[in-house]
Formats: sequence, C-alpha cells, structure tokens
Amino acid sequence: MRAFALAVLVAAMAISTAGRIQVWSDERLVWAEAVAHSPEKPRPWINYGRHLARAGASGLAEGAYRRALQLASSPARQRIEGPMRGHHVALLNLALMAAEQQRYTEALALVAAIQPRADGRASLVNRLEQQWRDEQSHGGPSSAF
Repeated sequence: MRAFALAVLVAAMAISTAGRIQVWSDERLVWAEAVAHSPEKPRPWINYGRHLARAGASGLAEGAYRRALQLASSPARQRIEGPMRGHHVALLNLALMAAEQQRYTEALALVAAIQPRADGRASLVNRLEQQWRDEQSHGGPSSAF
C-alpha cells in the first residue's frame, strides 16, 4: 500500500513539475501567469507588455502598458510603491513605443508627463524632441534611436 501511495505521489509531483517547466520555458507564459495571479498589480502588466512589444505585438503591448498605467496611478498603489514609480515606467514604455512608431508628438507628451526628469529621462526627452524636429524639417525620421 505504501509503495502505491508513493508512486501516486511521485507521479503527481512529476506532472506538476512538467507543468511548471512548460510555463518557465516560455516568457509569454510566465508574464501571462503573473498577470492572471496578480491582475491588480502594475509590475506584471509592465513586464507582460515588455514581452509583447519584443514579440512584435505592439497593440497588445500598448494595452498592457495602459492597464499598468491605470493601476499604478491609483492612490493606494502610490502609497505602496512610492510616488509614481510604476506610473513612470509605464509612461516611458508607452513613449518608447510611440517613438518607435514615429508618433513623436505623443511620445513627447508621455515623457513630459514624468516629473521631475531624472535618471536620464531629460536626455530621452531631448532625443525625442530632436528626432521630432528633424522629421518635421526633413520630412522623414532621423536616426536618434
């Protein structure tokens, strides 16, 4: 009887381990699971969006970033994480996506919403502004990024 119980336990653990290996072998599944387990936290949404953007699913990535922005903007979340931390990350990721899609006015507006400009953010704003000016004056994108 003990041998049978031990065999059932080992089989159950092997199945469980196989499931975890499958999730951890695919970054999309890791972040999708994180979002499913913590849908009210901005960080999983930011990381899920980052993965989606790298995978070329920019529309889905933008949705994930916007959800993170919404969650990070709540007063309760700001008390937990500090003033605007997740909010800034989501804004920066949205701004970078907009700039990559040559939507410079939107990118500048998103980055400008981050105050104070610290940790290299001012240089990002300057690069975006320069890229936007170059495009306006020459009719095409520059190579600032």
